[in-house]
Amino acid sequence: MSAAAVRALWDRVWFSPGSSFTLAVTRALVAAQALWIVLSRPDLPNLAAWPREFWLPVHALTRIRFGLTASLPIEQGLFALLHVSLVAAGLGVRPRLSCFVSATLLYHFAPLEEIIVGMPHTFFGGLTLPVLALFILSFAAVPRSGQAVSPEYRWPVALIQLLFSLNYFLAALAKLHYARGPGWFTGPTIQAYLLGHWSMTAPPWALWAAERPLVCWGIALGTMLLELLFPLAVVSPRAAMLLVPGALLFHIGILMTMRIFFPSLLLLLLFVDWDRLAQWSRRP
Repeated sequence: MSAAAVRALWDRVWFSPGSSFTLAVTRALVAAQALWIVLSRPDLPNLAAWPREFWLPVHALTRIRFGLTASLPIEQGLFALLHVSLVAAGLGVRPRLSCFVSATLLYHFAPLEEIIVGMPHTFFGGLTLPVLALFILSFAAVPRSGQAVSPEYRWPVALIQLLFSLNYFLAALAKLHYARGPGWFTGPTIQAYLLGHWSMTAPPWALWAAERPLVCWGIALGTMLLELLFPLAVVSPRAAMLLVPGALLFHIGILMTMRIFFPSLLLLLLFVDWDRLAQWSRRP
């Protein structure tokens, strides 16, 4: 690919005229996903009142980094404010301010569960992307009356899509680096995972898949292709038409064979062509 072609692709992905409608839908999706997770954890601020023995393993600098306090009233007040700010962000009320407040408060609350049990990340809690996405949206242009499209409406959407695609791409890199290298993407590895999860949670499809070597190999190779290629969904609408439905089927399969639910499943809707959908809905 020539330098001119690379430059043209770069400009198309990041700076082609984007619509204010797609930007608003992106903000609503991110806020809704974060609010759904927050509502599922109503007792999260109460962790501040747990006995100090639970907090002994948490380094003092970690508590400073995330602004963790030992005051239950303060934590409950901040948690209530988080709900309000997420609703405001989803509805587009003072979008820059509400997104910034939401992102800051999510940054504070997101790691609470993981910190107290000693996990090194918040990825599986489903709030890592909303924190980053809401910070991005707090710097996005606010749509002006009569201005339907602008490059300023495109780059925040593309950047959030790219960050979401890293859920898959970095998972593949982690398997290659920390697990068994390319050997992870083999039928016997998948079979071992299926049997291990069946012994713990008895997923309905686990034994059926584990008994069929071709199915295990299909899962292994399909996982490799999906995870390594998913960033293409950001730069190619045609690739997105294949990869996004593939990801949906992928997560349904994981749920039915391993009982692992992906809390960011709603954010696959980030790749929907919302402008075309809106135009189609307005047809007589």
